[in-house]
Amino acid sequence: RRAIEAAPRLAGAHANLAAALIRLGAAREAEVRARQALEIEPRLGPAHKCLGVALSLLGQSKEARSALEQAVRHDRDDPDAHYQLGVVEDELGHWDQALRCHQRALEIDPDFGPALSETLFLRRRLCRWDEHRELLDRFISALDAGGEGLKPFSFLSEESGPARQQQCARVWAAQIERRCQPLPPRRLTENPERITIGYLSSGFHRHPTACLTAEFFEHHDRGRFRTIAYSVGPDDGSALRHRLESAFDQFRHLQGRAFEAIAESVRADRVDILVDLRGYGGGAVSEVLAMRPAPLQVNWLAYPGTMGADFIDYIVVDPFVAPPEVVAHLDEQPVFLPHSYQPTDTTRDFSAIELSRAGCGLPDEGMIYCSFNNSYKFSKTLFAVWMRILNAVPDSVLWLLAGKAGTSTDANLRAHAKAQGVDPRRLKFMTKRPHLEYLARYTVADLFLDTLPYNAHTTASDALWAGCPVLTCPGETFASRVAGSLVGSAGAPELAVDSLDEYEATAIRLGQDQRARAALRTKLADARAEAPLFQTGAFCAAMEQAYETMYERAAAGRELLGFAIPP
Repeated sequence: RRAIEAAPRLAGAHANLAAALIRLGAAREAEVRARQALEIEPRLGPAHKCLGVALSLLGQSKEARSALEQAVRHDRDDPDAHYQLGVVEDELGHWDQALRCHQRALEIDPDFGPALSETLFLRRRLCRWDEHRELLDRFISALDAGGEGLKPFSFLSEESGPARQQQCARVWAAQIERRCQPLPPRRLTENPERITIGYLSSGFHRHPTACLTAEFFEHHDRGRFRTIAYSVGPDDGSALRHRLESAFDQFRHLQGRAFEAIAESVRADRVDILVDLRGYGGGAVSEVLAMRPAPLQVNWLAYPGTMGADFIDYIVVDPFVAPPEVVAHLDEQPVFLPHSYQPTDTTRDFSAIELSRAGCGLPDEGMIYCSFNNSYKFSKTLFAVWMRILNAVPDSVLWLLAGKAGTSTDANLRAHAKAQGVDPRRLKFMTKRPHLEYLARYTVADLFLDTLPYNAHTTASDALWAGCPVLTCPGETFASRVAGSLVGSAGAPELAVDSLDEYEATAIRLGQDQRARAALRTKLADARAEAPLFQTGAFCAAMEQAYETMYERAAAGRELLGFAIPP
């Protein structure tokens, strides 16, 4: 700013200020400064890059792509420009183009951590499993060297184990903490009239997290708790967004605001407990949490693992997702809810939607397996198991969520099926549907096949609410144990099996035994009235008890230790 005062026509100073503002999360002002730089020097590559990044953060992906294409044109050897263009191509659903951008960034700088993370993740998304081991080894080597920009979320889908995931999260958290100055601490007062809970998320719109939590927020006891939403994501104008806005005492729309401004808003509201509903996923603003705007800060729901950070006090779990071997690698103190740590929105009624197999593009006869997980959760090993199941159950099909239009994901999966001796036409793909229509499709499917080592989370909850059995094989990490928690809480713990061999055998047995499948569906239908997974009011009461316990211990000056809420 001082340089601009001294030389207002210095384009590089405006561009540098835009870059600094992006690091501070101030996307709106960064956009203004980048445009000022380009008015002075239209060919300035760094200014085009900053404009593109700012527009991306503001949800204007198409405009961001145009700016970043200019950045790459004017500065071909900047790995970050290629990486940022890849990020925007990903936002637009152009996964193949995004992968090429990230690979180009790695050609320029083989140690560029963000591009390595996204290359690993996108090749999973595209189901391009060749060279996967080599990429994973590069990621782990960079992690051991303390490399910058290695994204923990990209690591959750790998067979890495809880210790490695903790290591990755700690490295990432340390990089965030170095950039942030904590606010002065604020003490809690004992016996407050109401406890103020803040929920921080980029997913307060048509988003999986919102689909799970809307009814939960509506159940909060307004006499005991004051609730505030801090939305750092888009306002999509949807009915779900309007419902969420009505569920809180206050709703703050803060997309594009500087991290410090968001933290100051939390502090000004005197939030007692700030709940992070994003973790290290896309749209996260972990820098806000690193500034410590609230006396107590909690990791819940959206990020299935430790954040590895000193600025997070608690993580909400349940006994199934966090057995002792997982707890040993959590940097937060665990708060155990009595059943599943995940709520369900039981107000979603799709009963009026009638579907036929033919109407869904499925055969009239035969077993229908489904897995509507995102494709980054698939692996070569798991897909081979699925193909053996299809081979063992004649006339069966596997119903999957279609990849983005124009990407190679579906074609790659068909090629993998053919290589496994399965007719590619036995893979069926569902394009994205309105939420209730999507839920109704679970009434047509016979069995949901879960993924490993990153389970179905919201998707498993959706399937169970719709009455579709979910077969899962819990692993070693939090992310690999969520579906096991859900089926147990839905009253069908037998659907969580001990090994992939048992998973394969169970899927084949159920595929060949229509009576057993019908019994499972009846069991799940009966469970809707009484199983803990579908008791959202009771779930909210348990969470509120957890919040009160957190508050009371901190206000009394007691050491923050993990605890369990009794059934």
